[in-house]
Amino acid sequence: MTTYASSTNSTSELPVELAGSHPKLTPYKAVLVPPFSQYEVPVNTFYQRSEETLPEFLTRELSVRRLNIIHKRLWLAGRTENIRSLHRQRIIERDIVITEKTELHLVWYKARIYIKPLPSFLLDHTFFAANLCSPDIPLHEKSTLYASACGLLLSYTRLIQHPSDFKIALDTGLLPSHLTWETWCTLACEIRRVPLKSVNQRYWYGELRMTRLNMLYRIMWLDSRGFHHGYTRYASFFRKNFGWLLLAFAYVTVVLAAMQTVLTSSSGVANHAVQEVSYWFGVGSLVTVAVVLVVMLLIFMGSFLSNLLETLNHARRGQKKIMLGS
Repeated sequence: MTTYASSTNSTSELPVELAGSHPKLTPYKAVLVPPFSQYEVPVNTFYQRSEETLPEFLTRELSVRRLNIIHKRLWLAGRTENIRSLHRQRIIERDIVITEKTELHLVWYKARIYIKPLPSFLLDHTFFAANLCSPDIPLHEKSTLYASACGLLLSYTRLIQHPSDFKIALDTGLLPSHLTWETWCTLACEIRRVPLKSVNQRYWYGELRMTRLNMLYRIMWLDSRGFHHGYTRYASFFRKNFGWLLLAFAYVTVVLAAMQTVLTSSSGVANHAVQEVSYWFGVGSLVTVAVVLVVMLLIFMGSFLSNLLETLNHARRGQKKIMLGS
């Protein structure tokens, strides 16, 4: 395991573009700067696999390539800038699940949301400038890592907006334990100035729905496993993906039983009164099932179309806002 310690160089050792109290963001030019001023948050050490280089480590820590591949369809899985603060996640009874996979950051499934802890090295100005803004890094690779790092930082300014959010972040291990609320407020105020169009396109969107991401991958890439799956047994796979069949079988059973009643009552075996009751009971059961299915379908289609139109309008407004740089 290789470790890297934080340096404490002063701003005079950095390029002129990095020395100002409020650096100008130039994400797609030759010179990049950290999205915050010269605040040295201590970085003790961080894990790196012995067989990988530092750029490979940063790529593993920050890459969201699989989401970038389907970026044009991400509006189906989430809305732009839709990130609830941590205390709001608790209000809607979501469990915060720690993940080290950046691609799962802010992806939610049922009553849980995956959040990647904020790497401490991203809060160290000197490390950020040396390893994510260095002119020695190829421009395309640098812009990609830089944009991903800025996006991850920007997402945290939305997750942590109140002291209660900060406490939840510390209690769940999302932030380095040595960080104080005052220091975070100072950092967050500067990070929020980063234009959204300057960060990785994945971070144009906020929380993403796991089921929609799986659907996109299964349809677009014919990947049966989807974007992410947590199955270790076939039983879990079939229970989660084919549970709806139980409901379908229940409806079919009711329909078949009703049809059998209708056929039996029309055969003349029972007396006339019993035959009439059985016949109309069977017909009523069939009509009831049909009405329930039609109503459920109408409710679903109405809700789906309403949400689809709202999502499309929100996506257009979000894209316009991003392009205007606001």
